Amino acid sequence: MKEKNSAEIAAQGMESYRRGNEYVAQNKADEARQCYYEALDKGYVNFKSLLAAAMVEKTRGNKEEVLHLLRRACETNPEANVTRKLYLEELFEQKKYEEGWNYLLEQDEIFDKESRVYLEIKSRFASALQMKEPAKEAFLKLYEKYESREAALSLAVFALAEKQPETAKKYLELILKEGQKEKGAKTVLYAAAEELQKVCVQ
Repeated sequence: MKEKNSAEIAAQGMESYRRGNEYVAQNKADEARQCYYEALDKGYVNFKSLLAAAMVEKTRGNKEEVLHLLRRACETNPEANVTRKLYLEELFEQKKYEEGWNYLLEQDEIFDKESRVYLEIKSRFASALQMKEPAKEAFLKLYEKYESREAALSLAVFALAEKQPETAKKYLELILKEGQKEKGAKTVLYAAAEELQKVCVQ
């Protein structure tokens, strides 16, 4: 009997989650929020239901609750890079840089440290905390492994600050070369690279 009740409650939780999704599709955030919390209360607790509740809370501007739900989602599904990425992006958006950096260190063994996502997030937090060496290391990997133009620009700035104009030129070449291939208006990145190139030849 107890098992039957548990199964019924679980089914009700799934149904609440499903209705929450329907309300989201209808742009009814309050109704969706109620359904998602009903689902969680009835034991339908997984990263999908937690993420859904977090996204609804985000539309309502409940910052702390968003972080709480995203953190729970990460704990529920520790292997999901997407969940951790959302949590870290939310921390960055809320300017909780130290908390984000500490989370990166805590989860050190889980992250794929060569992935583009990890390196981009690491570079952002390190830059925000003015941690020059970790930021530079992340940018260098992004440049070497993924030919990231954003990373190339940051490395050029570092090189100029260290009075190494020739090194800066090398990084800027990637941006300028790729930028010339693109049609239409110059990108902000390309324009910034052009300005930095002028500094290199002064």
